[in-house]
Parts: sequence; structure tokens; C-alpha cells
Amino acid sequence: MHKKFLVLSLFGVLAFALSASAATSAQRLGGYILLQVQANGEAWYVDPVTLTRSYLKNGDVAYSALRQFGLGIKNADLNKIPVGVETRFSDTDTDGDGLSDKLEEGLKTSSTISDSDGDGTSDGQEVLVKNTNPLGSGGLAYDSSLVTRLKGRILLQIESRGEAWYLNPKDGKRYYMKDGDAAYQIMRFLSLGITDSDLSSISVNADFVPEPAEEAPKADDVVTPEPVVEKPMVRGVVDPDFVVETYDKTKAFAGTTLFADNHNTAKPRIIEVNMLGEIIWEYDLPQDLKTFTNPGFDVEQLPNKNILFVLPGNGVYEVNRNKEVVWSYKTTKISHDADRLPNGNTIFVYGNNDLMSDPQVTEVNPQGVVVWTWYAKDHFNRAPYSSIMKQGWTHTNAVSRLGNGDTLISTRNFNMVVEVNPSGDVVKTIGEGLMVEQHDPVLLENGNYLFANHGVPEKGIEMDANGNVVWEYAVTDSKQWPVRDVNRLSNGDTLIVSTSKIIEVNKDKVVVWSFSIKDTSRFVGTAGAGLGFYKAERIAE
Repeated sequence: MHKKFLVLSLFGVLAFALSASAATSAQRLGGYILLQVQANGEAWYVDPVTLTRSYLKNGDVAYSALRQFGLGIKNADLNKIPVGVETRFSDTDTDGDGLSDKLEEGLKTSSTISDSDGDGTSDGQEVLVKNTNPLGSGGLAYDSSLVTRLKGRILLQIESRGEAWYLNPKDGKRYYMKDGDAAYQIMRFLSLGITDSDLSSISVNADFVPEPAEEAPKADDVVTPEPVVEKPMVRGVVDPDFVVETYDKTKAFAGTTLFADNHNTAKPRIIEVNMLGEIIWEYDLPQDLKTFTNPGFDVEQLPNKNILFVLPGNGVYEVNRNKEVVWSYKTTKISHDADRLPNGNTIFVYGNNDLMSDPQVTEVNPQGVVVWTWYAKDHFNRAPYSSIMKQGWTHTNAVSRLGNGDTLISTRNFNMVVEVNPSGDVVKTIGEGLMVEQHDPVLLENGNYLFANHGVPEKGIEMDANGNVVWEYAVTDSKQWPVRDVNRLSNGDTLIVSTSKIIEVNKDKVVVWSFSIKDTSRFVGTAGAGLGFYKAERIAE
């Protein structure tokens, strides 16, 4: 691959005068890419976390190196950050919609069709002007507090294949860093010039890459790319209670699977397994918390790689990878589901034996102060809902905050999902007539809804906005019921979680990976619902 080195004559950057102390300089420039204007345009990245600088020899090195600083982010949160387009970037725009082919790859829009969702507005207009979804209906609601918090970071899509984005601290927009060429152009056009003396006030990250060579870099330097090699799988410990029954390496979405395991009630835990089913990380619940696992032992990985989990009837906890509790909120009125929001707040539901007087959804800030609640009684204290009572009034079992600021709430006993606005008003009811004791509904990027459904047989269902089933997968073995979690992976496959088995199926309904509990003799009738698995998530390599 032929790459030109960064030289001052190419960029026309102005020296960035620094008058503050070394610490202040690093703080002010955290997240920026700096070019030495008095040398040969050598590029440095200032890590906003350690406030040290690392040398970026060229585009290919920068692409590999910057990913080491990557911070995982979910697609829903990434979509809250505006997309940046730099007209000086050299790239092809095949369909002429104002978005380069590489950027469209990152956005999952078509590079050959200017209007991917066929709504009459080009992808470029939707993303850059109208702030609407280029892959479906709805607007793109940006979160300024999230942007401020993540400025200068390299963001890696954990629900996809780790695609990298650079959140430019100067304009608060994200730029897709597909490869070395894209990294080179980011270095070239989104950088700041800096003098040698000012640069010297920022400490070097000596463990990152070597210092610049004494010989000045030459224009037209030729870089020989490293051969592409498959990332080795992290190996773990075999648990004889589990078995991987199916693994199609060529089709399954590579990564690890995180979930709560309660098949041995004496040892409830959170575990992460590789594609072979080997345990690579686990967290055993402390003795005083082991009884708080049903219903809804929900687990998810946060962008900082910590683990957030719900203990029904006890509280919500965050532990780091060293198995230390770093945050918690204790309450008896919690079950099934909790999410960490981009603003740092935590939202959770209460549906297990809930009463009409209880809040079904609560949002707390990091200090544990309740900042928002939603009461179903304000909208459903009427027939036919008011007389329902089955493991609680609503048995609300899931919640998620949407990009438009509304909240999606699953009221299981009402056999429907509701969307409520920030004032708590119900703006939409979803799934009436189709949903049966639905679990974990999510709004997909294409505007459809994906959920687990407890009809006979139990299924994973994708439903469009008009209530039509566009895809479904039936779990016909009643010994695996209930099915309580369905996740769409970035390769189009679907992860389905039943009480004794986790499977990955492709769009043609072929199982490409399955992970099971070997002995399910105790999983009889309703007893099985409190054993085994509840939810799971696939974490991209």
C-alpha cells in the first residue's frame, strides 16, 4: 500500500500556541491528533484518559494503534452522536448522496442506492441535514452530554464487528475509521499543529509505539501492511455441566457470550464463555445475595466493560472485571431488567408482584436519586386492565430508552408494549393481538420490533411497525420454555435464549451455534423458569 507521510506543506495547519502548564496542556488537548509543525509533520494522539501522547507513524500504524485506545459502545448510543463528513477526504461516493462509500459501510446504508430506505429522501440528506433515520422511520436524537463525555475517544461498535469511529473533539462529530487510509486522512485533516516545545510538555506513552526515528520520514514512504491473521480465541475453563452442540465457525458471529447462570441454585453466577463454551470470566454472587435471582437475573456489559446486573427484590449492581462492586442501588421494587443510560443514569423495571400503587419504571442518577418514574395506573386503571393479577398487576419485564427520548416498556400481563414520552404519556401501544406475555422487546434500527413471545410454541418474532410478522423462529421443545430474550446480531443472525439453551440462528433459521445445559431433569413445569438462563448478549471480538 502506497502512503504519503504527513508533511507540513500538505496540511497548512497553524501552530497551536500553548501557554498553560504541562498538565493543563494535556487536559486541553486530550483526544486531539497533533502535528509537529517544526519537524516533518509527525503525528501524535493524546489519550484523553491517561493524558499521554502516542506516536502515529503513518495511517496503517495509526489505525492499528488507535484501536488500542478504543472504548466499546452500543449501536443505540453511537446513533446519538452526529456523523461527520470532511469534504477533503479522498473517497468514492458511488450513489452521489453526499456520503462516501466507506462511510456508508459504517452506517450500514447502501453505497449504490442513494435512498436506502426508499422514503424519498437521500441518505445524505437524512444523516447530515434532516437528522432522520436513513434505514427506516423516526428521527435521530443526539445526546450532547454523551458527545461531551466521549470527545476525542475512539469508539468501537461492540454489537457489530468492532468498527471504529473517531469522535473529533473540535466539532463533536464521529468519523468512520475503516482502515489505514481513513486513519491517514483523519490524521491529515482533523489534526492540530503544535510546536516542538509545546509538544514536549505532554508526556510520551513509551509503552505504545516507538519514538519517531532519528531519520526524517520521507515523502512517498512505502508501507508494507502486516498480513491479515485471525485473532486467536481467548481460551477458558471447561464446565462439564455445559455443552456446545453446534458451532459453524464460518457462519456464527465470533465473540463471547455473557449471561447469568442459575442452573445450580447453590452457585448462581454471571459467566462469559467463548465460542467453544469455555468460561473465560465469572462472578459468583456473594452468599447474602444468592437468593435474589428470580424473576429476571438480567446482565449486560457496559461500554467501560463493567457488568451491570439486576438482583430481583434486592437492587441493581455494577461490578468491574476485577469483581469489585463499584456502584449499586438497593431497592426491593426491582425485577427483570435494568439499563445504563448515556447520561450515566440507570433505568429499571418493577413487575414481579407489582401493585397498582407501584411505579413500574424508575430512573435513578449515579448518586441514587430518583429522577423519573412511570406509573401504569395513570393510564390503565380501567377495564379490561384494572382487574388483572398474575404475578403482579402488570408484571412489567423490560424497559429501554429510545433515541427520540421516549421510553419503551413491556407490560407483560397486558400483552403489549407501550411507548411513553418524557412526560409519561402513552404515545403508542404496540403488539396488541399478536404479543403473548412478551419479553425483552427492542426497537431495531430498521424500525421493526424484536421480542420473545410466549404463545404455543414460544417464538422469537420480528414485527414491523404495522404489526406484521416479518421473521420468526419457533422453539418447539417445551422443555426449553420459557424463551425470554431475543437479540439481533450485527451479521443479521439472532441470539435466542431459552431457560436451558442459547442458540444463534441465521435469517434462514439455521442454527449456527448452540450452548446448552446438559442435565435438565429438574427443569419441569414452572420450576424451570427459575433455573438456567434468562438473558444473554454476544460481545464482538
